[in-house]
Amino acid sequence: MKKRLTALFIFMALFLAISITAFAESKYVVDDADLLTDNQESFLSSKLEGISNRQGIDVVAVTTEDTELLDTATYADVCAQRDEYGPDVVLLLIDMQSRKLYISTKGKCIAAFTDAGLNFILDEIMDYASASDYTSVIETFADDADEFMAQYNTGRPYDTDFLPGQDTKQANALDGFDWGKAALIAIVIGLLIALIITLVMRSTHKSVSYKTEAHDYMVPGSMVLTNSSDQFLYVHIDRTPIPKSNDSNNRGGFGGGGSSTHFTNGVQHGGMGRGF
Repeated sequence: MKKRLTALFIFMALFLAISITAFAESKYVVDDADLLTDNQESFLSSKLEGISNRQGIDVVAVTTEDTELLDTATYADVCAQRDEYGPDVVLLLIDMQSRKLYISTKGKCIAAFTDAGLNFILDEIMDYASASDYTSVIETFADDADEFMAQYNTGRPYDTDFLPGQDTKQANALDGFDWGKAALIAIVIGLLIALIITLVMRSTHKSVSYKTEAHDYMVPGSMVLTNSSDQFLYVHIDRTPIPKSNDSNNRGGFGGGGSSTHFTNGVQHGGMGRGF
């Protein structure tokens, strides 16, 4: 009996050790600030891992109380560059030291998560962060990441003129709208209206007749010119600067939005953050 109990005890101890090791090695949720319970961390890790495998990227959430003398954005970028992650990463950092949220993107995630898209996601999770509901922060971030990557894979990522909740048919109709033709029609209509108004006003002033000679408008003896000279007054020059192209900040290339980028340790990143 003692041998059986001993064997059972050893088996349970090994099972617990293996479970703790597997749990500690989760790379998708790194809860250094201890904001989550074990069950919450396990659930979120499984969710992020599933999305990562399905979308072919790394979707990661990190919490910290110490950014090691780095600002929030730089710390998030450094976390996204860890060896266990691939080239395409979207990472949410919950920085409790500065009470900031920051989303860092790398690789194709830069184009998938445009500035407008990142702002949308931050809007969705900010209230949860303010209420200290960090499970909902990470879960909502994960759901949005899944949706944004699915949309990116269609060839048209979410951006300024097309975000979740916007009617797709309406957005596509606007894309195909000929704005140049519409502007030309508007100008022609405006000119026709102006012409009609001018003709109407002219017809109401029949007492006024056009004179071809200047002396017809002068009263005899009313003007005596005693002296004349030419005097230079001033020169006025208008200068218009030629705008320079700034394509480096328009990574997405859709709808005039795109993604702003920067470099951390020589690696290109997109990203956006906000305090809570």
